[in-house]
Order: sequence, then structure tokens, then C-alpha cells
Amino acid sequence: MTVAAVLDANVLYPIALADFFISTAGLGLYRAHWSPQILNEVGRNLAANRPDLTSEQIAYRLAAMDRAMPSASVEPPGELIDQMGNHPKDRHVLAAAALADAGFLVTFNLRDFPANACRPYDVLVVSPDVFAGRLVGNDPVLVGTAIDEMASRRRRPPASPGEIMSHLARSIPDAIRRLEKTTRSS
Repeated sequence: MTVAAVLDANVLYPIALADFFISTAGLGLYRAHWSPQILNEVGRNLAANRPDLTSEQIAYRLAAMDRAMPSASVEPPGELIDQMGNHPKDRHVLAAAALADAGFLVTFNLRDFPANACRPYDVLVVSPDVFAGRLVGNDPVLVGTAIDEMASRRRRPPASPGEIMSHLARSIPDAIRRLEKTTRSS
């Protein structure tokens, strides 16, 4: 059975990182999940931090993510959210992981998800770099294929796979180093 992971809003906010995790999930490396609340948080942060984006562009991006992964969205009920023992503002994220039966919750906010709150749901909270490194370790060829696909979709401006990897290295440096090392030794 393929492992599942909930992607937190701070992982889906940067477009290159969101594209990477959606692309690798699309190739079957894992099952990606998020909730409407997580996507709403992405949208709110984009609106607040990116005045160059219109509300239509933000809505298009969020809808495109749902179209790319139609089975990703899970909507935890309020009762489940209220049961979570982690940071109140992130209870909906852990509830999404519990509902999706996700083995991983991928976030930059590790401290908002203490192990004692996640343990009852068998959820391991990891950084994007750790999770991406796991994907590389499991199948570096498919991760490379995902990066090639990302590059082939880039139009404005165009980008090579190497440029995509350089950009991703800002967010997931260890995973990209591991991928480069693996592809050099092949």
C-alpha cells in the first residue's frame, strides 16, 4: 500500500514545492492529501503576501491543485478537529492527517505538532526536506521524472530540470543533493 501524507499550507504555498509534491504524488510515489481549510490558508497567504496575484489567479491555482489530485481533499469534521492535542491553529491539519490515515504530515512548522499529539493517530511529522529525501531514497528515477515533467510544463519563463532542481534546493536541499548524487552515480 502506498504511504499517504498531508501537505500543510506552508508546503503548498511556494509554487515550486507544491508542484514537486503534486508531481511526485501524480507518479504514484505517495498519496497526497490536504483539506479545504489548508487550501484556504494557502489562498489567504497568497493574497496577503503576493499583491501581484489577482484573486482570480489565486482561485485558479487552488482549483488546478484540486484538479491535479482529485482524491487529495479530505474534510475533517469539527468534532475530530476539536479532539486534536496540538497547537490550536493547526488542529485542522492533524485532523486531516488522521482522517486520511496518513502516515506523514509534511510541514515547516514541526513544533506545532508534538509527538504526543500525533502518536495516537500514527502520524509522523516531518519537514519537506525529510519527506522529499524519503521519496528520493525510494525511487530516485521517478523523482527525476517528476522534475523533468515540471520543467516540461514551465513556459514563462522556461526552465531546465537543472534549474528546477536549483530552485528546489532552497527548500529541500538535502533531498536535492541526494538526488544529484544518485543520478551522478547511475
